[in-house]
Amino acid sequence: HPATLGYHMHDMPWEDITQTAREYEYKSHDTDTCGLHIHVSRTAFGISQLDQELNVAKMMLLFDRWWDNHIVPFSRRNINLLNDWARKPDAEILPDDDESTAADKAKEAGYRTRYQAINLENRATVEFRIFRGTLKRNTIIASIQWLDTLIAYVNTTPLKSLWHANWDDIFKATEYTELREYLCKRKLLNEKKEESECA
Repeated sequence: HPATLGYHMHDMPWEDITQTAREYEYKSHDTDTCGLHIHVSRTAFGISQLDQELNVAKMMLLFDRWWDNHIVPFSRRNINLLNDWARKPDAEILPDDDESTAADKAKEAGYRTRYQAINLENRATVEFRIFRGTLKRNTIIASIQWLDTLIAYVNTTPLKSLWHANWDDIFKATEYTELREYLCKRKLLNEKKEESECA
């Protein structure tokens, strides 16, 4: 730690790690007490503190917008466990909010408790807690790739534009093999538009 996405994809021996865990009869996915938590450096959201706070607010806005139809299915957790360990942000960012107001609302939401989908209580990282535990290398990698894609999107998209942001427009053209396969398996791409992608 820390490690880049490229390191996780090409150098970290996730296949060996997950295989060893299975050999020792670790449960992970098959228990209610295990989650996959991914910490992302705050610097991934921008150089300045203001940029970081705004881009985290944008993430919370998208999590709130997409919670039921996309975030919960992507997480593989049932809603009761999410409510216990990784609550929806409920940042209450509104279409008329300016950047400063959105950032303030996100900070308030992210510091309510550690058990948030997006936890801000760590000094140097933003913690994403939504993912169910897994002993599958490709699911771990797809989860990191998903966050990488979403962070790149919020960092380059104005706050006001996020109210029109469409899940398929962000993820349909992903070049990450593991992420594309995961989205198809979970039926998280519009099949009519993406039937060639998920065939």
